Amino acid sequence: GNGGDGYKEEKMLKQLVKDLDLENVVKFKGYTQDTDSVYNSAKLLLLTSTFEGFSLAILEAQSHGVPAISYNINYGPSDLIQNGKNGFLVPNGNINDLAVKIEEYFANPELMKQLNEGAYESAKRFSSDNVWKYWEKYVINA
Repeated sequence: GNGGDGYKEEKMLKQLVKDLDLENVVKFKGYTQDTDSVYNSAKLLLLTSTFEGFSLAILEAQSHGVPAISYNINYGPSDLIQNGKNGFLVPNGNINDLAVKIEEYFANPELMKQLNEGAYESAKRFSSDNVWKYWEKYVINA
């Protein structure tokens, strides 16, 4: 939420959950510093930003084997998500396609396993060893 506007969006979403009688299935967890336990229990990351840079949230999720579904927006998600291998990219703002991919993911245990493995594999690109190799090549020995 954005404290600058009095958490307007958060209040609206909480009211919507209440109006739709979804309080048993939709939880607002708030801020935590214990991201490891959150990612370790997560099954899927949704990135619904309409503007995003390189998404640390996607990379963190992948390092825990959590696939991501994101809008295919400029600068970021498509650099990390390989469509159908470690998550899905859907057209920007297309809520219906987003919902279809979420449903497809949870309805297919084999797909869940495949994307989970793909997420772990993808995260290896950004391991400390790999990043150090690039750092040496392009910064130290440039």
